[in-house]
Amino acid sequence: MANLLDYVKWRGDIPFSAMPLNEVDALIFSELCYAPYEEVITEEMLCTGMTISTLCEKFFNKNTKKSIGAILPTDQILGLFKAISQTVRFKDVLVRGYVNEIDTKEEKQFCAMCFDMCDDSTYVVYSGTDDTIVGWKESLNMAVFTPIPSQLRSVEYLKQVSGCSGKKLYLGGHSKGGNLAVYASIMSSKCIQDRIVAVYSFDGPGFQPSFIQKYEKTEIHDKILKILPQEAFVGAIFEPAGDVKFIKSNAKGLYQHDGFTWELEGCRFIESGGPDKSSKDFHDFLKNWYARIQDCEKAEFIEAVYKLLTVNSSETLTDIASDKFKFIKGILKTDDESKKVFLRVIKDFIKERYFKTNKQKTNAKSLDKTNKNQKTKKQEITKKENIQAKTNKKNNKKGT
Repeated sequence: MANLLDYVKWRGDIPFSAMPLNEVDALIFSELCYAPYEEVITEEMLCTGMTISTLCEKFFNKNTKKSIGAILPTDQILGLFKAISQTVRFKDVLVRGYVNEIDTKEEKQFCAMCFDMCDDSTYVVYSGTDDTIVGWKESLNMAVFTPIPSQLRSVEYLKQVSGCSGKKLYLGGHSKGGNLAVYASIMSSKCIQDRIVAVYSFDGPGFQPSFIQKYEKTEIHDKILKILPQEAFVGAIFEPAGDVKFIKSNAKGLYQHDGFTWELEGCRFIESGGPDKSSKDFHDFLKNWYARIQDCEKAEFIEAVYKLLTVNSSETLTDIASDKFKFIKGILKTDDESKKVFLRVIKDFIKERYFKTNKQKTNAKSLDKTNKNQKTKKQEITKKENIQAKTNKKNNKKGT
C-alpha cells in the first residue's frame, strides 16, 4: 500500500492553492519537525520565513552526520525532507518560528515551527518527544500533572506566531506533539480558536479525565481529529479529545507509532474500522491498573526511572545506546531506593497483567464449561420430558 513518500510523488505537482492542506500533508510537516535545525537557524527563518527548498539545501550542507536520534526513523524523515523540497506543492512553503527549548530544571522539552502556505493559511506544528531524557521525563509526567511545562508553552507559542493577520490556522503534531496541539487549541483565546480550521493529533496521548470533563463541551472539539493506528499504544493512553479515527499500518505493535508505516489512499489514511481487539483489551487493563495507583506512587516511579536513566549523567537515549555496558553497570551501583520503587511498580504491573489475568481467564473458562454442562443437562432433561409427554399422550389415546 501507499505511504508518505508515494503521496509526495503522486500529489507533489499540485499547489496548496489548488488543494488545501489535508491529513497526509499534516503528518508530513509533523515528521519534518523532528529534524535538528539548530545549525541553520537564521533571523530569516525565525521571523520572515525561509522556503523549504532553501532550508533543505542549507540543512544538508551543514549536517554531515544527518542524525536525528536513536528512536526516530532518521533515513525516512531526511529522505522525505529531500523529496518534498523538489515538489511544486511543498518547495515554496515558508518555514518560520522554529524553537527548540530544553530545560532540565523545569523538566521541559519543547519544539515547534510554522509552515506558511500559498493559500493564506499557516500550519503550526509541535514536535513529539525527542532523544533527550528530560523530554521523556516530561512525557511521563503527563501521567500525574496537567498542565506540564510544554503544554503551557504550546499556548504561548500559538499566540506568538498566529499574529493578527486573520490567516486560517491548522495545528498538529505527532506523539506528544499531537497532545500539545490539542491542548493549545483548547486553551487559546476565542479569537484564535475561530481561525482554526483543523487540529491533528497523530498517535498523541490524551488527557486526564478531569481535563476532558472540564473542556469537552467547547466548540473547538469539533475541529479536533485524533488519528491512531489499529494497535495504538502511545495514542491510546488517557482520554481523547475530539473525533478519533483508527487507520491501517503495515507494522505490528509499538512499531505502528511510526507514521511511515501508515497506509493511505489518495489524500486520506485508510481506516481500519476500529482498534485491534488485543490492543483494546490491553488499554482497558492499563486504564484500570492506572486508576488504581495513587498519584504519589506514580510520581515516585517516574522519579525512579529518571534517576536510573541519568545514573551516568546521560542526557540522551543515544548516550545510553552508545555504551549499554556502562549504563547497566551504573544501574547496579545506583541507590537501592530507586531500584526498589521501580521494581515494585513493574512487579505489580506484571502480576496484574499476566498472573491475575491468566487466573481470571482460567476461572472464566471453568465457569463457561460449567454453564455448558448445565445447559447440556437441561437440554437432556427437556428432551426426556418431551419423550415422556408424547408417550403419555399416546397411552391416553389408546385408553380412550
